[in-house]
Amino acid sequence: MSKKKSDKSPFAGLLAEKLKALDLDLKESPPEADKPAAHSDKHREKRAAERDAYFDSIAPDPDDTPPLSDAELFEKSIREMAPEDVYRKKSAPAHTLASKLGAARGARYDATDASNRQAPKDAAPTDTPAEDAQPEATRPLTDAELFKMSVQGIAPEDIYRGKFAGEGPKLPPPQEDRAPAPTPTKPAGKLTKRQRRQAEEDARLAEEYAREAVGQAREMRLFEKTVGKVDKVMRSDKYRLPSEPDPVKDAERRTAPAVYSSESPESLITPPLPKSGEGLHKVGAFDPAQRDLYDRYKKRSRQHEVPELNVRGDVVEDALRQVELFVHLQCKEKRRFVRIIHGRGLQSDGLPVLKPAILHWLEGPGFRYVRGYVPERNSAGDYGSLIVELEREA
Repeated sequence: MSKKKSDKSPFAGLLAEKLKALDLDLKESPPEADKPAAHSDKHREKRAAERDAYFDSIAPDPDDTPPLSDAELFEKSIREMAPEDVYRKKSAPAHTLASKLGAARGARYDATDASNRQAPKDAAPTDTPAEDAQPEATRPLTDAELFKMSVQGIAPEDIYRGKFAGEGPKLPPPQEDRAPAPTPTKPAGKLTKRQRRQAEEDARLAEEYAREAVGQAREMRLFEKTVGKVDKVMRSDKYRLPSEPDPVKDAERRTAPAVYSSESPESLITPPLPKSGEGLHKVGAFDPAQRDLYDRYKKRSRQHEVPELNVRGDVVEDALRQVELFVHLQCKEKRRFVRIIHGRGLQSDGLPVLKPAILHWLEGPGFRYVRGYVPERNSAGDYGSLIVELEREA
C-alpha cells in the first residue's frame, strides 16, 4: 500500500509565518444587505438634473443672438485664418509676373511672422556689446517695392513676349557697350578779315533772332494767360475765291486816278516794269542791269537764306502795309535781298490789281529802301514774284 500523504505541506507553514510578519488588520466585509446601492434611481435622477442645469446655464439665449448667415460665417472663418495661409490657398498665377508677386508677398508675410515671434521667457538675459547686437527685423515691403523687385527678377525678353503675346517682332541682338570713337577735330586755322566780319554778323543776327523769338514767346504766353489758349491757324497759299464786288465801289476804284507816279526815280539801277497793258503778263528779256541783279541774288541765295513775303490774295491796302513793314525790318537787319510774292493776277476781276500796286510802291514811297528789282519770269514771260535788292544804308 502506498503511504498516506502528510496532512500539512511544508509550504503552508512558511506562508502563515509571512502573513503574521505583515501585521495586516483584516476586517470582515459587511453583509450584502447592508451595502448601499451604487446606481439607485434617485441617484441617477439627481445627476441628470445637475447636468441639465449646467447645460442650461452655459447655453446662449436664442432671442439675443441671431444665427449667422453663410456670408458672415465665411467672413468669420477668413478673419480667423492667418494671412499667409490665405495667400498660400490661392490658385497658382497664370503668368510669371503674378507668380513672382505672390512669392514675394508670401516671403513678406513669412518675414513678418518670424519677426513677431518672441524669445522664450525662461531664457536668461545676457549683456552683449553694441557691435555684436543682431540687426533689426526686416520691415515688410510695400506693393510698389514688391512690383519693382518682381520686374527686376524677370528677363527683358520675357516681358517683351508677354506684352505682345509672343506675336511681336524679334528683339534686336544685344550690343556691347562700347565707348564712342572720338571725332577728329580739324585744326583751327586763321580766319580772314572777311570771314571774321561775316561770322560776327551771323552771330549778331542769331542773337537778334533769339531775342525776338523770346519776346514773341513771352507775349504769346501772356496773351494765353489773359485770354486763354488759342489754336494756331496755318497760312494757306491757295487762291481764294473772289467775292462778288459792289458795282458802285468797283466803278469808283477803276475810274480813280493812280495813287503813285509811274515815273521811276533816278536812284533805281534797273528799269521800271510796265504797270498796265500787255506788259503786266509778258516781260521781255533782261537788260544788263537786271541780269546783274539777278546773278547777285542767285549767288547770295546759295550762301544765305533770303527772306520772303507772300501777300497773294490779300486786299491792296493790307498788302501794301505788310510790304512796307517787311521791307523796313529787313533794311534794319542789313539784308541784301528780299522776295515778294504777289501772284500773277489771274484770279482778279478784269485786270490785275495787286501786281501794279506793289510796282508803284517800290518806285514811289519805297524807293528809299529799294536799290532795284527784277521779276521772276516763267517760260511764258509772266511773273508772280519780285526780287528786290535793298539799299545798304537806308
